[in-house]
Amino acid sequence: MGADAGLNTADTPALARTLTVAAALYTAQGIIGGLSFVGIPTVLRSGGVPVEQIGLISLIMAPWALKALWAPWITPRRTRRILTVGSVLPAGLIGGLAFLPGGNTGLAAAVPLLLTVLALTALLAATVDTACDALLIRTLPERRRQDGSTVQIAGGYAGTALGSGLFTLLSGWTGWAGAVLVIAALLLASGLSTRLLPAGDPLPPPAEGQRRGSLWQALTCRNVQAGLLLTLCFEAGGRITLALTGPVLVDSGLSLEQVSLVTGPATLIAALTGTAAGWGLSRQGRARRAMAAILPGQAACFLLLAALMPGGPLAGNSPWAVAATVLGGTAAVSAGFVALYTRLMALSDQQRAATDFALFQSASVTVAILCGSGGAALAGYAGYSRTFVCAALLCLFCLLLVVSVRALSGSRPS
Repeated sequence: MGADAGLNTADTPALARTLTVAAALYTAQGIIGGLSFVGIPTVLRSGGVPVEQIGLISLIMAPWALKALWAPWITPRRTRRILTVGSVLPAGLIGGLAFLPGGNTGLAAAVPLLLTVLALTALLAATVDTACDALLIRTLPERRRQDGSTVQIAGGYAGTALGSGLFTLLSGWTGWAGAVLVIAALLLASGLSTRLLPAGDPLPPPAEGQRRGSLWQALTCRNVQAGLLLTLCFEAGGRITLALTGPVLVDSGLSLEQVSLVTGPATLIAALTGTAAGWGLSRQGRARRAMAAILPGQAACFLLLAALMPGGPLAGNSPWAVAATVLGGTAAVSAGFVALYTRLMALSDQQRAATDFALFQSASVTVAILCGSGGAALAGYAGYSRTFVCAALLCLFCLLLVVSVRALSGSRPS
């Protein structure tokens, strides 16, 4: 993929509009995720809904893990329609939840309907996410790919804060219906932003003999295989640590109110700071150098966490030292996501962008599930300290791959 591929860099207004729409759409995906996995479960539990019923919501992660199966259907010709329709429909689905009865018995009785609506919303969100990824890969020139990965990560974090924190806050102030309608309005505004997209496709359609849209063709491509390996290795250490953030903060001695402060606004600030750092490091096609610089930083944060845990040489320090280290790790992981996704954009074929990048993100969700559950199990068996040491070693192993395997570090995709 050459440096001049994609939208002409002189067409700055069109490129700016595309990035603005992408930021709005990625924020909407974050809102849906935060609402589904944090906001609504919190309100349901406060309304007396049993934990075992709330746990069923985790099943709606399936569309993000499986979206590569229908990604070949998301062709450039269909992208704009998918982005518009797929972004507006969730606003209607979520808005309809405002008519559910509130209170202990009301929400408990409506859980099956609620799960159905959230599952449909997740399916639409995962599809729009895939189409938006493909649009950016086809549109952005090589030297601007870090802009696409930055709006993806920053929009996701900002949306998650809105879907979890804002929804929970509004539920206490205005009740269930008011909170749901505000979230639906935000989703509608994000969906209507697609009207700002520049007209036309930034790339000419491929000749019939050049079409390479099937899932099997993507899986047999060396660049896709390299990207899958990179995703699995690069994310493992960070996913283990992120999954243990809440339990570590509680066990370090912080109160629930203090934990909510760390995992809420403080984490958002740390994540956006890391995202900005990742953007700066990845500029001008320097994603490889960015990954090589970020991985040691991640490993250092995880080793410091290990030292602060019981059994470590720094155990017994203030819980705020643990919190500060957790936030540092969050910033390093966020920077890593920007660098990783910038590299994955380069490894994606422009005419098969939806399928290639969907495979990478399916691998990312798989890593999150396996490392989240595996890290928790390892922490229960071997303790936090050894678990964070393992996370650091995974980062250093990935660093070795990045600097030594050409396909992962710097070779251009075919």
